Amino acid sequence: MDRHPANGTPDRHAAYQAQRRLRFMPLRPIHAAQLWQHAAYDPWWPLRNRSETAFARYLEEMRAAEVLGYGRLRVAAAWSGETADVLGWVTWSVWPEDMAPGAGRVVEAGTYLVPAARGQGWNADIKRRQAAVAFQQLGAAWLVFLIPEDNRLARRAIEKLPWPWRVYREEEESPFRAGMARRRFATGQRLWLYAVARPDDRPGRA
Repeated sequence: MDRHPANGTPDRHAAYQAQRRLRFMPLRPIHAAQLWQHAAYDPWWPLRNRSETAFARYLEEMRAAEVLGYGRLRVAAAWSGETADVLGWVTWSVWPEDMAPGAGRVVEAGTYLVPAARGQGWNADIKRRQAAVAFQQLGAAWLVFLIPEDNRLARRAIEKLPWPWRVYREEEESPFRAGMARRRFATGQRLWLYAVARPDDRPGRA
């Protein structure tokens, strides 16, 4: 158990965090309402349009994508055995072939954490589970994350992961350049792309 450096007493917050487990859960109306509450004040709200109508449309689009087999959205929650605290949401989107010609199946993952969940140590576990879904369930050859250039906090968080990232900016030649251009048009933001290959396909591995 962690101890407070000043007085040597157990850190109750750390102990509480250790008892909670990450879960990905289907979206329910109560989750959508809880997530929408953050749109009014969070500078890193991920949708371009901060309207409830736009948020509802986004959720419906992700539901349709799952039915059609090219997308998925789940609520990320901290489960303590009795209650689940909403941490944010996670997504997976299978790119059309023309967004990354010749690259194989590319799955873009997205992560939105509510402000209270940031800096609490959830990011690494969330990204590992997103990778497992992309490679094991969705058959990805590449897992990619697109992060706004000015969101340095998010870029630092992903760069801390001990993964063999390949990092691309929009102006650089890459297999993902067409997809990056399309995503910039949709978001209105300059983006950095972080890509990791399926483990068995990484260079230097048998």
